[in-house]
Amino acid sequence: MTIKMKMIILVLSALIGIGGLTGLSQSQISKVYEKANYGNENTVPSLSTISDAINSVATVRVLSWQHIAQSEESKRKDLEEKINSIRKKIDDTLTKYEGLLSNDKDKELLAADRAVLIEYDDLRDKVITLSNAGKNEEARDYLMANQKILTKLIETFANHGKFNIDLGNQAAAAAGETKQSAIIFSLAISLL
Repeated sequence: MTIKMKMIILVLSALIGIGGLTGLSQSQISKVYEKANYGNENTVPSLSTISDAINSVATVRVLSWQHIAQSEESKRKDLEEKINSIRKKIDDTLTKYEGLLSNDKDKELLAADRAVLIEYDDLRDKVITLSNAGKNEEARDYLMANQKILTKLIETFANHGKFNIDLGNQAAAAAGETKQSAIIFSLAISLL
């Protein structure tokens, strides 16, 4: 083999090595980006959507108390319309969340959100019925006696939010591990 051929082989092997290193580096960078960007693509929108639902639930709770305190029938009807409108908004928000589902556990938590909302709807409907019948003290007492449903409602949504925070943290940790792996791999290749 001539010196010219040896030089060509040396240059070609160096180019192949550089090309391989570049390809592997791009692959590792893409993995880090994908894992780190999970928070932007899923965690933040998921938490925002759950927060929107919780805020709407809180508004319904306040309006329900206002209904109990209201003595004018026309104003109670207005409050009921607002409650029904916001309740529909909650359903729409949870439907929007379906597009953000990460896995089966997330799907189970969404089903739990909806189930506890149905329990709350039953409680609220009973309270509104009592309030409309002029039994405001009875409505208040019934609502106070069933605080466990309200507690369950808040805890269920809070658990769903925590689940999404945990997913985001897991993705960030995985991105850090992938970055560390890429650094070690690049250093090892550069030593060769």
